[in-house]
Amino acid sequence: HSFSARAAMFRRKLSIPDSFKDQINDATADMTLDPDWGLFMTISDTVAKYGREDHEKLHDTIKLIRRRLTSKKWRTVLMCLMLVETLVKNCPPVVHREISTEKFMKAMRSVVKDTKGKTNADAREARTKCLELIQAWGEAFLPKH
Repeated sequence: HSFSARAAMFRRKLSIPDSFKDQINDATADMTLDPDWGLFMTISDTVAKYGREDHEKLHDTIKLIRRRLTSKKWRTVLMCLMLVETLVKNCPPVVHREISTEKFMKAMRSVVKDTKGKTNADAREARTKCLELIQAWGEAFLPKH
């Protein structure tokens, strides 16, 4: 077995229900033409609930979204960024803290780096959206004096 195969054997199974994983995968599918705002809000409601009641499920949900954010399919990345924006706008601060972790921000930086110079329209749109979110969050979450 390779190291990654062994590591995968020991990786903890995500604590979120398969049906919720499916909703996230559907919402961020690479064949998606436009965001499904109804599905985004359903996901937001569940994430907000996890934020209030089940930190492990919240953590695992954001981990799943972070994994989707590292997809090589730019449409998936773009839909993921739109979903994350929806979560930040509609969920409590505990969710913001989970999104603002070093691991998640590293994934965001990777989107910016990996899309640099790409001519694919989805890649360019993903890059623009990612930079907009980073800037907006930087301004929104600056310490208030």
